[in-house]
Amino acid sequence: MNVVFSDNFVIGNFYVCTRSEDILHPSVISLSSSSFESLVQSKSHDEIWVIDFFAPWCGPCQQLSPQWRKLAKLLSHIPSVRIGEVDCQAHYSLCNSMGINSYPTILLYPSGQTGASKFFSYNGWNRDALSIQAWIYNFLPSKVNTLTAHSYKEALADDSPWLIDYYAPWCSHCHSFAPEFEKVAQAVEGKVKTGKVNCEEFPRLCQLASVRAYPTVKFYGGKKSDDPQDPIGVEIHTLTFNAILSFLEDTLIAEFQSPRTRDEL
Repeated sequence: MNVVFSDNFVIGNFYVCTRSEDILHPSVISLSSSSFESLVQSKSHDEIWVIDFFAPWCGPCQQLSPQWRKLAKLLSHIPSVRIGEVDCQAHYSLCNSMGINSYPTILLYPSGQTGASKFFSYNGWNRDALSIQAWIYNFLPSKVNTLTAHSYKEALADDSPWLIDYYAPWCSHCHSFAPEFEKVAQAVEGKVKTGKVNCEEFPRLCQLASVRAYPTVKFYGGKKSDDPQDPIGVEIHTLTFNAILSFLEDTLIAEFQSPRTRDEL
């Protein structure tokens, strides 16, 4: 069985998308007053810009700098997200016109509108790449289905395979994991359905699934009889992008090669 995803390189039988042009172009775009006007203030409806306004002499800015480049590489597979920076010492008039009065200041200009009239400030305590990435994902369209009690029941009664993330909104590890799960959802789109359950809102569902820690990810291979699937499912213990894809690859190949499946073929 060959499970094919888009775009450029392969993990096992899974295609994983990447941006080869990142080799040719800097991952962080340094903006001047003129390029800020042409790229950000004139941005398209679908683009998201996330910009670090910094000063070279600022200690916290220097600490953020390597994390900012790591962030750009983490998000390089999403063409609509652009990561930029403005040196407020070199471009003081631009930063002053933006009302920037402390460094670093991180602003996000969302999709859904042209130009830079609307923006959001990052006020998180942690200025590391994973924390900022999790914040940015709140502004991206999601490929993960938000499950209710009704749609969860439908998922367990589905013939198609499902991958479900059980989480709690107060769980910091859940927020850090959410972008990883979104990447998985994008990679397996059309092959495996993905969903998430808020265990604070639907505690009974999580009890039925025997969820004891957050986040917990479980795989459901699809209904094989008239009865719905057991909500216990199959737990995936290593919650990284590559590990989850490897698990799915191995599981789907085994399912494809099972006697029942061969008989049906």
